[in-house]
Amino acid sequence: MATGFGVFTTMLPTLDNGVQVSPQVDKRGRLIVSSGDNNAAGVLTVTTVDLDTNAGIVPTWKAHAYAYDTSGNQISDTVTDGTNTWIRSSTFSGGVQTTDSGWVKQ
Repeated sequence: MATGFGVFTTMLPTLDNGVQVSPQVDKRGRLIVSSGDNNAAGVLTVTTVDLDTNAGIVPTWKAHAYAYDTSGNQISDTVTDGTNTWIRSSTFSGGVQTTDSGWVKQ
């Protein structure tokens, strides 16, 4: 497993093929789930899932709505699953991103 990631202390259930997966969270709060198996082409299969500030899964595969400041910087990203809404906000100074709220469930 890669270093620099927060490692969960629990394991996910064993997959149908008998491989047990170990979840990790990257620096952006995305859940990384890797079975540790390589596919037929020898490429490790990895799936990332964004988590909100309460460790809930954010459905980032759904449609997004974006807002921009007058300089064209993306200052918010909103996603909804039809029931819940999550917003990720950023601030910029001199064109450089200075904050990132992470996904916040509303």
